[in-house]
Amino acid sequence: MQYHVPGRRSQTQPGGLKTTMIEWVRIRMAWFACFSLIVYCVRLSTAQDLILPAPEMPAFTLGSVNQSNDTLGRPSFVMNFNRTKDGVGMAMLAGKTSEGPLKVMGIGFLSEAEGKLELSSLFSSGKTLDAELYLVVAGSFAEECPFKCLVSNVVRVGNPGGDPTTAREWNDKESAAYQKDLVGRKPPFSLPADYQPVRASTKLIPGMPIRVGRYGEWVEAEALTNEAMVTVKIPGVAKLKTMSRDGWIAIKPSVLKQGDSSPSSFQPSSRVIPGTEEILPDGYDVITDAMNIVPGTPVRAILMNQLVDATVTSIEGQQLHIHYDSQPHAFDKKIDHGSLVIATQTLEELARPGATEKFQIRLPKKSTFDEDLDNSTKRNEEEAKRIRERNERSLMEARSGAPMTSGGNAAEGFPAPVLMLQNNPIDIPIPKEAELLPLDFPVPRGTKLAACWGRKWNYVTVLKDSKEDTVQIHWDDRPPQFDGLIHRSQLIIRRSDLKKLRIKATRSEKRVWTDATGKFTIEAKLLSRTSTQVTLVKDDGKEITLSIDKLSTTDKTWLKENP
Repeated sequence: MQYHVPGRRSQTQPGGLKTTMIEWVRIRMAWFACFSLIVYCVRLSTAQDLILPAPEMPAFTLGSVNQSNDTLGRPSFVMNFNRTKDGVGMAMLAGKTSEGPLKVMGIGFLSEAEGKLELSSLFSSGKTLDAELYLVVAGSFAEECPFKCLVSNVVRVGNPGGDPTTAREWNDKESAAYQKDLVGRKPPFSLPADYQPVRASTKLIPGMPIRVGRYGEWVEAEALTNEAMVTVKIPGVAKLKTMSRDGWIAIKPSVLKQGDSSPSSFQPSSRVIPGTEEILPDGYDVITDAMNIVPGTPVRAILMNQLVDATVTSIEGQQLHIHYDSQPHAFDKKIDHGSLVIATQTLEELARPGATEKFQIRLPKKSTFDEDLDNSTKRNEEEAKRIRERNERSLMEARSGAPMTSGGNAAEGFPAPVLMLQNNPIDIPIPKEAELLPLDFPVPRGTKLAACWGRKWNYVTVLKDSKEDTVQIHWDDRPPQFDGLIHRSQLIIRRSDLKKLRIKATRSEKRVWTDATGKFTIEAKLLSRTSTQVTLVKDDGKEITLSIDKLSTTDKTWLKENP
């Protein structure tokens, strides 16, 4: 089942439809969080089509709406919410007025168990609230049947007009799609005849015919990669899929035997841009370390779900510093060679005499704003370090219940450290090459993520992970004063980066190591390795160094698959 946030409508509607801004809403969570969102209403001829929730979905209770005043003295409307049942799927606020359905802007999912919604008027102090409010979970059953399920009671305030909103029973199409979705959450029960499972140690060659589990059936597919998560091409399915080997992929032994004896006999019908589910266009190659890339070289990179033009501005070891041709320099970033593609014609030009000077002319010039931003960033490096250290201390004090330190260092000219929980809800589509940051997956310091702000994706860097479903981040294109906390449900991560982190986490997991004779075993984690030996660490901290030649075939294969 796929859950998502419906797309946002523009405030300027085609055909002269009236758009009325209604309220500024803040969600006050249990501890000290303060979220904000915008609600607006569009005249529409169709009402919300809500269905009853699926059994595994959460349930909420909304309290009555009470009127008060916000911090600016404007009239506000406060409503409590409480999660009465845990479940799968993230709830979001929706509703309607007499003019049509409400569109809620800038709110993340309600991941907290309880809290308050505070709606403050953007207009005159005499404005009243005439609305109907409720929570929904939206998504798609089996990738073919969109749904919007009502997961709370309906609260009516003032005169929203019309009859109270109710959820209808599922129709036959929705019921069938849901049953199909349930079946598709687990791999098929048994393997197809003459097939064996693809395990972690199975070597797949791009182009090999395989079968994959899809909604309870084994369907024909083509393997395009040989990674822990295999990218596959399924006939009749528009997009490539990345699938787990564990129970989801099967292959004929004869195909594996052919791969051992004649690997070149398999040729993929499509090449994949590494770390993505995007097909490499004809006439392009993935950049490798062996290519003679120079500053000014035109390349292409994935940005916002599209393959866009970019220019290499500098080279640092295994990484290329690139500038997206259609974006300001604030979006410049360092990218590994294997994540960029280059035209074969450009490679030919790079091989000709004078290529360095020719491409040097293509280097983009920074505007005065970009230069000022770079200088500001350099000046703020030490300031950023001090603020982050103070913020981390403040966060630890807040969690332990100790009083917050008062005042900053006057000599340094800094304000008191305050770590704000920022609200930057996702109100634009998530790029194909990215996904929501998993709630239960730890992200190390320095990890690159993206957050939604100003109707676009902005790069952020992880400063510190948290156990409270929040992450302390630094906005890459903003001064360190904007550092703060943000909820995981409002962050996205590149699939390729998440895959690398998961592989790294797998390598650090404890496993049983066996010697070549099979007589001796040790349970330990891999600490480090060279070309000839590995160093393991046991639970008691004792380190053991072993020669790779003396390890079992299984261990050697594992080391080969986890370089």
